[in-house]
Amino acid sequence: MISRLFHDFLNEEAEMTLLFLRNISHISIQEIGADGSPTSLAEISITRSPSTSMDTSPRTLTATTTLTRHHSSQTQNWRILHTLYPQTEAVELLSQEPGSNRQNLQGFLKFSKLAPEIAIAANMDRPVSGRLFTYLPLSISSGLPIHVHALFALDLSRRHLRNHNDIGLQPGSRDQ
Repeated sequence: MISRLFHDFLNEEAEMTLLFLRNISHISIQEIGADGSPTSLAEISITRSPSTSMDTSPRTLTATTTLTRHHSSQTQNWRILHTLYPQTEAVELLSQEPGSNRQNLQGFLKFSKLAPEIAIAANMDRPVSGRLFTYLPLSISSGLPIHVHALFALDLSRRHLRNHNDIGLQPGSRDQ
């Protein structure tokens, strides 16, 4: 069962997994046999160019992902546009929602490690069926030929976007 999940991941998502992660540039997936010997299933890596500008937003960079399986490598080239908005702008927009409290919003964003950012990735080698990301790929299609990353409000399964009218949240939880 777990082996099948890894193989599905390698076939469907591995090439794009590292696109929006900042601190991970290499993943190695190994399967440990019944005798304890490891078998390498794949290596996934990404190299990123320096941003066009470190001080301004938006920033553009290029990235190359490499998926190595069974002694053969597949590379893909990407162009990534990343925009980070001021926290004060996010607080201003969120405070317009009914029942919101401006003072609590700043603390909530910091506590939840949320940043008002968005990034898009275009594959420079071939068309892609775009997906939504919250750092990692979601099972939600963007309907665009690009991948879109943002800190979307997700249900617990990470399969659906959540809106503020959803019910079934635990009283007092951060999701309220």
